[in-house]
Amino acid sequence: MKFLKIISIWILGILITVGAAVFQRMTGPTTPYKEKISLADKTIDLKLSRSLETSNHDGFLIKITEPNISGIVYYRAHPSNDVFVIDSLQKTDEGLFVPITAQKAAGKIMYQIILTDDVNSYESPFVIARYKNPVPSTWLTLHILFMFIAMLCAVVAGLKAIFNHKNHAKTLIWSGVLLFIGGMILGCIVQKYAFGVYWSGVPFGWDLTDNKTLLIVLLFAFAIWRNYKKTSRLWTIIAATGLLFIYFIPHSLFGSELDQETGKVTTAKTIE
Repeated sequence: MKFLKIISIWILGILITVGAAVFQRMTGPTTPYKEKISLADKTIDLKLSRSLETSNHDGFLIKITEPNISGIVYYRAHPSNDVFVIDSLQKTDEGLFVPITAQKAAGKIMYQIILTDDVNSYESPFVIARYKNPVPSTWLTLHILFMFIAMLCAVVAGLKAIFNHKNHAKTLIWSGVLLFIGGMILGCIVQKYAFGVYWSGVPFGWDLTDNKTLLIVLLFAFAIWRNYKKTSRLWTIIAATGLLFIYFIPHSLFGSELDQETGKVTTAKTIE
């Protein structure tokens, strides 16, 4: 029975963790804008990027290959009061190429796509995209892996505490160590590659991702301390619930943003 109980806890923990990870992946200001549109007598899955890389020097691609569809783009730096630039989308074998010169890391553009098949037309909402430098896949993979396993261990620790399993505190410690490495070390390295700064949370800024990571690491440190001499089911549950709550805050909200006037990386002041 004990073996079946622990297996059930780990299976439930995996399901909850995967659900939280999928939710975070599907939300937030860097998730592509998606919509089904009807042009050229076809239903087309339109996908507009909201996260671009500085390596996209001359623009980026929209994967629409129907020969009868053409379009234009309106764009300007964001946030700014610049006049919108108008340019034609370029047809290629792989789709429609959007000719927008890349911004610096953490720079943003606001753009709108207008498509036509010579009879009907489609006008997208204005989309805000943020640029980042390419991040080496090794560092990015490690960051994601450590954060995912930390989340899984936290959920399992919380479930163990709820069902009064004796070693919930040990699982909580593992989660805290993985969280610190994944968030405070690997996360800072990834941000340095992407935006040129290691840390843009308190006291240097109000980056929500950095600040929520700091807050949850401190909560875990306190919960582990409370479990050190005498196990505390309550504080294990509080820490696990706190991390789960953090995962439901969209990633990159109030993230790094290039100040168009000063050229410095600051924190976004609005939700987009």
